[in-house]
Amino acid sequence: MATKAIIPIKPPVPKDGVKLAWEGGRLVMEVQATIRIPLSFALDDLRNEMPRLTSREYQVLQGVVANLGNKQIGDKLGVGERTIKFHMTSLLRKFNLQSRIDLRDMMLQREVEAKDSEN
Repeated sequence: MATKAIIPIKPPVPKDGVKLAWEGGRLVMEVQATIRIPLSFALDDLRNEMPRLTSREYQVLQGVVANLGNKQIGDKLGVGERTIKFHMTSLLRKFNLQSRIDLRDMMLQREVEAKDSEN
């Protein structure tokens, strides 16, 4: 005749944010989760406010909104095309955008929203 051995089962040791409890004869694990929000979502909220721009960045931004190229903006401001590229990089970084088209579109959208809020 075979003998049955009862081996006690040791519940796992809970880690931070985990609780173990017995409910209705069952071991229940409660997990407290941390929700992480991607930075891009947080930055979308910040885009509602205009970042600080230098006077030259503002002038370059006006040229971008007017759909001028780097050379045209440089000629208008009396600086080289390379200098305009430097300011464009700074503008894109400050607005967290990838291209001058995104920058232009965002500024035109803000202009429309500003006009709508005035009415």
